[in-house]
Amino acid sequence: AEIEKPFRLSVDRSFTLKGFGTVVTGTVLSGSLRQDEEVQQFPQQRSVRIRGLQAHSQTVSEVFAGQRAALNLAGITKEEIQRGDQLAKEESLLTSYMLNASLTLLEDVSAALKNRTRIRLHLGSQEVFGRIVLLEGETLSPGKTTLVQFRLESLVCARHGDRFIVRSYSPMFTLGGGMVIDPSPSKSRRVLHELPGRLRRLHDGDENVRSAEVIYLQSVKGVIEAEFSVRSGLSAKQSAKVLQLLQSQQQVLCVDPFSKRYLHVQHVERIGEFLSKVLTIHHKKFADREGMTRSELGGKLSLIFTEKEVEILLKYMIKLGKFLQNGQYFSLAEHQPQVSQAQEAGLAHCFELIKAGGFQPHRRTRLLEELEMNEKEGLAMLKSAVHSKRLVRVADDLYYAPEQTKEILISLRKYLQDNQSITVIQFKELLNISRKHAIDLLEYFDSQHLTIREDNHRVPGSILASNE
Repeated sequence: AEIEKPFRLSVDRSFTLKGFGTVVTGTVLSGSLRQDEEVQQFPQQRSVRIRGLQAHSQTVSEVFAGQRAALNLAGITKEEIQRGDQLAKEESLLTSYMLNASLTLLEDVSAALKNRTRIRLHLGSQEVFGRIVLLEGETLSPGKTTLVQFRLESLVCARHGDRFIVRSYSPMFTLGGGMVIDPSPSKSRRVLHELPGRLRRLHDGDENVRSAEVIYLQSVKGVIEAEFSVRSGLSAKQSAKVLQLLQSQQQVLCVDPFSKRYLHVQHVERIGEFLSKVLTIHHKKFADREGMTRSELGGKLSLIFTEKEVEILLKYMIKLGKFLQNGQYFSLAEHQPQVSQAQEAGLAHCFELIKAGGFQPHRRTRLLEELEMNEKEGLAMLKSAVHSKRLVRVADDLYYAPEQTKEILISLRKYLQDNQSITVIQFKELLNISRKHAIDLLEYFDSQHLTIREDNHRVPGSILASNE
């Protein structure tokens, strides 16, 4: 029922009334509205407060769908709101320069309608110039119905199911009318070739079919629940029920429970195929590594999805068997790290040299000289060792074996238990290392939340304190 949908009124007059200010009149298309509530002016999307209400020339406290109403507005002049504007609840309409629709040409029109004909679109009380793009042929014969896309010269605001009239540009006469199917079409090229079939299902399908198509047509960006209501023409209550059903049928995936953003599973599978290709390329390039970290793999989606959404998508991909997770690494099921004998021998020698240095191992340049490796080969080997957690990179040019950092932490924890804080000089003397090594180690511990710097002192961080 229209009363269950958000408030919406199409403005047909705007004037000033002495002692009251700006007043607009129109028909309440859906929902209800009370005095002192706020609404949005569309397509400008400006907030407006309702100072007073009248219905059928009587002052009232609330107006309802189907009534002729006069609204006394606060904070806006009559020049700022015109015939054709709409007043509605926030996020209850979409604005666009395009509409996908079903159009029926009148039987008494003298000639067939040609593709890209310039027209006048009458939507609510708004008149907009634009062109018609026929989606199922080059012409539309009188009395026939087809799918079209309106490409307009001004912004319009609409919901699924809105009715419209089309008139010729000049001379002006009525050509036909129809219904809005998609109030703000996606510009995705991927769905362009299948658009007519998708729009047919969106137009003719039942509530569930229509809802699934709404989400599919938004491609990988998906749709949030509030926008879904506008695109499907359903009330908020109906939308929540249908989305829950589609999710239980595994037709859609909710990637953000907070904003309630949904993706069609076919597009989720596309994302999975993309990530599988990313992993394939990574495995070929870095055959010696276990896989990609969460930040490396998830970063490929960061332009479209939030960190929380990426986490949900990765968990879903693992559940589908697209790839595996082993600790912090993601990899394809068939991937096995491959290290050559020469690389393994180089790593073994590297570990020996680092461990031989005690708490003050060689810096990278000296280390590579000892290994008789050029910088490119040496950096690749060190990066691989860090990636597989066989080495810890404390600074850009300083590496330790994991057991060395554990020994250092044991000494540091014991010192802090007795002294509560430590300076660089005290840490240097504790380990009998250079000042530069001491600074690099403490800054690394700061970054891992093991210590916290307070002026010239370090105190236990949350992780170190909890392990005491």
